[in-house]
Amino acid sequence: MLKIGLLLLALIFPTLLTWAYFVNASEPGGRMSLLYGVGKVIQFSLPVLFWLMTDRSRLQLNRPQRQGWIPAILFGLLVGVSVFGLYFGYMKNQPLMIPLAEQVRNKVSAFGLTSPGRFVLFAVFLSLIHAGLEEYYWRAFLFAGWRKFLPLGWAIAISSVGFMAHHILVLNEYFPGRFWAATIPSSLAVAIGGAVWAWMYERCGSIYPIWVSHALVDASLMIVGYSLLSR
Repeated sequence: MLKIGLLLLALIFPTLLTWAYFVNASEPGGRMSLLYGVGKVIQFSLPVLFWLMTDRSRLQLNRPQRQGWIPAILFGLLVGVSVFGLYFGYMKNQPLMIPLAEQVRNKVSAFGLTSPGRFVLFAVFLSLIHAGLEEYYWRAFLFAGWRKFLPLGWAIAISSVGFMAHHILVLNEYFPGRFWAATIPSSLAVAIGGAVWAWMYERCGSIYPIWVSHALVDASLMIVGYSLLSR
């Protein structure tokens, strides 16, 4: 029961953290970035605690394997190209982008990213480092953890819904008043992406290809974010 309890805590903690730093403390002044930093340290320590209790061999760093790279990279490129096509081909000049750009500016300012250089550095961190940490957390830890107790479909569903949940809060801040029209469809796309990455992880047993796939998607979103800031 202790293992299940820790998995449940890890499943909801990112959503609680997102509410704390992104929704409740998003005013300028540094509190947002402080909560983000402290919260992320706690979040990414939960797998270590779990593995110390259950399977210390999981604490070893495995070498990349050959399998899984091509489908993971192709999926990341497909999603990235779709993001570019949707934004630059259609959405960029739509009226919806005006309030979205303002919301992005507000959040970026509250986070202390007050220059293009700082934003680019943070975007690189999110795309390269944070994407890997998320795969370590959501696929190697939570999906694999639930997989020990549940059939494949249930483990994919639970980990993917958890992965989606904190994105709902983020997206609802960016699309105020458009919960059903924008927040939910975008969040469901996140859940589908999480399900695909969990399925890929089940097949290849390594986070490295999934990390690259996730990084490609995040990089495309950061480029769109930079475009919005430049409006």
